[in-house]
Amino acid sequence: MLSQIHLGIICGYGKGDKSKTYTVKSPYRILNNNLGCLEDMFFTKLWVTTTSPDAKHFIWRLGRNRIATMVNLENRGILLSSVLCQLCQQQEESTQHPFIESKIASTVWNW
Repeated sequence: MLSQIHLGIICGYGKGDKSKTYTVKSPYRILNNNLGCLEDMFFTKLWVTTTSPDAKHFIWRLGRNRIATMVNLENRGILLSSVLCQLCQQQEESTQHPFIESKIASTVWNW
């Protein structure tokens, strides 16, 4: 509960809430109203790290679903013969697939 209240204070929870009381629905409201705030906090911290600019830009694009995957290209109106991953040919190439879901990614992460 303390972290939820802390999150609410950081992200401005309570604005427009006349009662400002904690209820069962409070965590739901906090998360739904402040996901953008959490993203902003993450990306604000990302930009001040000592990581290379290229890595920061890639992480930002990955977090904003702006990587040029087959699914994203198709969603942008680019005609493709297939949205399947070019390496495994088993799943759609979404933003998560090459980095988390694919067998290759699993091998890398579990190495």
